[in-house]
Amino acid sequence: QWLSTKDQNGWNDKEPSWNFAKYLINEKGELVKFFTPQTSVLSEEVTKVL
Repeated sequence: QWLSTKDQNGWNDKEPSWNFAKYLINEKGELVKFFTPQTSVLSEEVTKVL
């Protein structure tokens, strides 16, 4: 619930539409980025924020 509630995580209100939605969380426990299931974990969009 925290991952998809803007009031709790600071910016994201997108709920996963299907399995394999991706959430990136930093070392401070803050939500950094959300990716849809259609985004490959090997995509440049994902790897550049890692």
